Amino acid sequence: MLSLWLLLSLLWMIYLILHSVLASSQVKEWFAYHLPQVKPYYRLIYNSIAFVGLLSLVYFYATWPANPVLSERPFMGWGFIGIAIVIGITALQQYDLGEFAGTRQVREAQQESQTALHTVGLNKVVRHPLYFAILIGIWGNFLRGGDDLSLATAIVMSLYVYVGAKWEEKKLKMAFGEAYVQYQKRTSMLIPWIF
Repeated sequence: MLSLWLLLSLLWMIYLILHSVLASSQVKEWFAYHLPQVKPYYRLIYNSIAFVGLLSLVYFYATWPANPVLSERPFMGWGFIGIAIVIGITALQQYDLGEFAGTRQVREAQQESQTALHTVGLNKVVRHPLYFAILIGIWGNFLRGGDDLSLATAIVMSLYVYVGAKWEEKKLKMAFGEAYVQYQKRTSMLIPWIF
């Protein structure tokens, strides 16, 4: 079973690294320069690749045998998952969903427009509310099932969320300058009032 645990961890890492590389400014600029006709579709293609990859990983995770490492806590686990869904939906409502999905770029034939710095709503208590929702959801899933594959997923995803948030922070500082630095000083990065 350790081999499945390691294999799932490796697959998650490959998926998450690919996800980050494709989201990088350098890759977007390369496509914009070398394949300008793809530029308006880049975000839509990126999201499609992410969605298909995620579905594949969820399929593997759901069909592979798992071993218990903690007694199941389904009520608590589903409670955390429910909270994560509510936070995720609430956080998404603060953004332009057409731009987030990539459909607006196709309609307007642009890759990405500069968006405003959001510091209200959930963003007032945590700088990355979607990442916060992911953390709650993945650890809730581990509590729900208490198995080794859920634990592997939670550990890898938690590390990725932390590294991804740090990487995104650099991009946001470049985009918003001193306004973002001040926002960092007064608002937690991933866990409200704690971290």
